[in-house]
Formats: sequence, structure tokens, C-alpha cells
Amino acid sequence: EQAGDPSRARPYYLAAARTARERANLAEAERLYRAYLQLTERPTVESLEASIELTGEVLHIRGRLHEAEQVGRKALADARNLGAGTAETRALIGVAHIVRDSGRRDEAQHLFEEALAAAKTQGDGNTEGTMVRALAGIFQERGQPVEARRLYEKALRIHRRLGNRREEGILLDRMGGFDRLVGRVRKAQSRYEEAIAIHRETGAREEEARTMGHLAGLVLDQGRYEEARTLFEQSLGLRRNLGNRMLEAHALRNLGVTFHGLSRFDEAGTHYE
Repeated sequence: EQAGDPSRARPYYLAAARTARERANLAEAERLYRAYLQLTERPTVESLEASIELTGEVLHIRGRLHEAEQVGRKALADARNLGAGTAETRALIGVAHIVRDSGRRDEAQHLFEEALAAAKTQGDGNTEGTMVRALAGIFQERGQPVEARRLYEKALRIHRRLGNRREEGILLDRMGGFDRLVGRVRKAQSRYEEAIAIHRETGAREEEARTMGHLAGLVLDQGRYEEARTLFEQSLGLRRNLGNRMLEAHALRNLGVTFHGLSRFDEAGTHYE
């Protein structure tokens, strides 16, 4: 870049951004992705992939939903203009997850269904299973447990058939939440523990932090405060490493509740602040 041809630095920025992301250094990954995209004169399949990664694996994880949606929608429009079907589906999925986490459930369902149809057309079984799982979550949030359970089980069958361990771990976490909701506490704990083991095996650190928080909440509900404290602290450590301030704040609040249950009121107050 200093030699007068900034475009020659583009591939190095992208490679460095991906390395930083894999190491969970999301602030640095964001800086490098943006530097790469600023040097991109017109959209290409490569730049679309970079935008999609920035959307879902950096900005969304960091809780920057508005910015993530802006980048994701631009990537979606560019993919459609280029006729890049696979990139379009990936961008669509990224936007759908952001919309869901922004509380716009009906819009998210429409986007997930659109992505599911595209995955079936493309013969992409992994994405098909992931979209079935996403729709199951929508129905669970709406209080429609029968349809949610049917879809979770369908998604789990798809991913086990394909050998997709990462998605299997995510599904076990979601099904654990379902079991917890209907009072099957032992089954929920078993699913959470199996999911955590799979997350560690696959290196899915955000999902490990999420599931550990879910398990801690289950343990807390049973009054097992010391065990819950350990789990919440482990989850908090993972979330801090990921740079997700929104999930970090949630973990801190739960730690405050746990310390209150342990009658350690000064520490509880510190975590509530």
C-alpha cells in the first residue's frame, strides 16, 4: 500500500481479517475487513463473502445489529445484481438472523422460508437443515411447541445424516431449551452438556458460551448457586474474549442474581451495576 498501489494490499487485508476472526479478535477483524472492502472498487464473489463474514461473524456477534443489517442488506443486493446464487442465500440468512434478533419475528420467518426454498433448489442439505432449525426457533418463540419440536427433530435428522457436528451441537442446545421450557430438567441438562462437548470439539466458541449460559440458568433455577456461579463465570470469560458486549452484559446480570442467591450481596451489587 505504501508503494503506491493500495489494491495490492487487498488480499493481505482479507487473509489477516479471517485470521483475526478465527482467533476471536473481532475488533481487529472488523478493522481489517473494512480496510479490505474500502479497497474494493466493485462487488465480486470474493468481496461478497467478505461482507457476509463481516455481517454474521463479526458485527452480529459483537451485538452491532443495526450496522450488521446495513452491511448484510448491501451484500444481499450486490449478490442479486451479480447473479451469485450461493452468496445471495448466505447473505439472506445473515440478514434473517439479524432481523430475528432485532425482534421482527414475522419478517425473519419470511426470510428464513425464502432461504430454505433456495437451499432446496441448490441441493444444499446443510443450509436446508439450518433453516429448518431457524424456523423451529421462531415457532418456539411464538409458543407453538408441537410444530417447534417437529422441526427441531427434522433438522437434527438432516444434520446427523450429513455428519454436521457443529449444527448438531447447536440443535442440542435449542432442544435443551425446549425441554427446559416444558419441565424436562434432566433431559435439558443432558442435551446442554452434550452440546457443550460438541462446541468444544468443533471450536464454536460463541455457541459454547451461549450453551454454558443456558446450562447455568437451568442449574440456577434449581438453587444450585455455587455450580451456577462457576458456569456463569466460564460463560462470561468466553463472551469477553469474543467481544460481545450484549451477551457479556447478560452474563454479568445473571452472575449478580447468583451472588445474591449465595448471600454475597456486595458482589451481587457489583455485577448489577
